[in-house]
Amino acid sequence: MKNIWNYHPTLPIETSPVFNWPPRLSVSIMWLLSFLSVRGVFLIGIYIVWFTVHPKLGDIAIGDNLWYVQIYSINFLMITLLAGGLHAYYYVFSLQDSSHRFEKRDMEKSKRFTFNDQVLDNIFWTLVSSIAIWTFYQCLLLVAYKKGFAPLHSWEDGPVWYMFLFVLITFYISLYFYCTHRMLHWRILYKSVHFLHHRNIATGPWSGLSMHPVEHLAYFGSVLIHLVILSSPIHVVFHLAWLVP
Repeated sequence: MKNIWNYHPTLPIETSPVFNWPPRLSVSIMWLLSFLSVRGVFLIGIYIVWFTVHPKLGDIAIGDNLWYVQIYSINFLMITLLAGGLHAYYYVFSLQDSSHRFEKRDMEKSKRFTFNDQVLDNIFWTLVSSIAIWTFYQCLLLVAYKKGFAPLHSWEDGPVWYMFLFVLITFYISLYFYCTHRMLHWRILYKSVHFLHHRNIATGPWSGLSMHPVEHLAYFGSVLIHLVILSSPIHVVFHLAWLVP
């Protein structure tokens, strides 16, 4: 295949068949099965993290920072392996040719970016700001469960809702993201906050979470829904981790 930079998927891009009218039952069922399979693989990974290295509610002790440091380290490692691994694959070792590039320009070295380098800028805002706020929300919810401020729902309390919530979370995240993203494009918020994310024209694996701290507060803030709905700590871990890719 000839190397080209202006890749685009097959057009027109179709919406999910679940939302099409008139409904197509068989196509919608197949789409939902595919949807669930992807989330299933992701959920298995979260369960592995939860049952191996993540602190449990019994480990949460106010005044003891060890569990917070442990969660921060887990989150730091997850994003570094994911974004760093993809960056190495696509940019350091160039293991995929340019046939799937959307943008002709490469990532920049420019005074527009922190450290005058787009890659270093993206890594800085991802590792310094996003992980701190991501971990803050995660620990806040764990303390809320521990203290009884958030409604706790385990598998034993009802497996149907317990499992369905993993699916519902992903749809809720999409709705929440649409609303907050529209808000961030209001002129005053765009110029003072959201501009930092949109400095990235050619994007890389580190660009997705390269945001202003205020935007990180809004972006990860969708997890606060667990303060009012029946859920469990692993739902919170899944919810926040789902925001990372």
